[in-house]
Amino acid sequence: AIYRAWCDHCVKGSGRDMAHHGTLDWEGSMPKIYFDFFFLTEDASPDLMLPVLALYDGSTKALATRQGNKENSKETIEFLVQTLDTWGHATIVLQCDGEPATTALLTSVIRHRQPARTLPRQSPKYSHQTQGAVESMGKIVRGRFVTLKSDLEQKVSEKIPLSHVM
Repeated sequence: AIYRAWCDHCVKGSGRDMAHHGTLDWEGSMPKIYFDFFFLTEDASPDLMLPVLALYDGSTKALATRQGNKENSKETIEFLVQTLDTWGHATIVLQCDGEPATTALLTSVIRHRQPARTLPRQSPKYSHQTQGAVESMGKIVRGRFVTLKSDLEQKVSEKIPLSHVM
């Protein structure tokens, strides 16, 4: 293997131990899909948070994200249902944390996916370990975002606010 030093942007976005451990899904033949929100923030204004919804398929390792708020909006429900339909599973276990926003989305997705079968699963509130797969994906997406934004800011010689529509 050839070792190559990371550029400053990659270190800024992913400069931590990036172990990739394989996991086996013992949920039977039904794919387990996880979803949760994570937030992008800026060092300059930590009060500004950009919510991002992450959806992760534990069986295929597919990932989908969408910037948006934590409301049970029509657009968010459509995104979840269309993504699940695109992934092609007729029957799934759909897991979220027990927070009110994700629980409301879970209920709406089950209703909108019919006749496809969606089995709900909720982990305990604020239990990040049981949402480990999607939490890890959130960290990876956040790291890639920081990496790309840092590189772009250097190229244009300008700080880009998180609220920018880039």
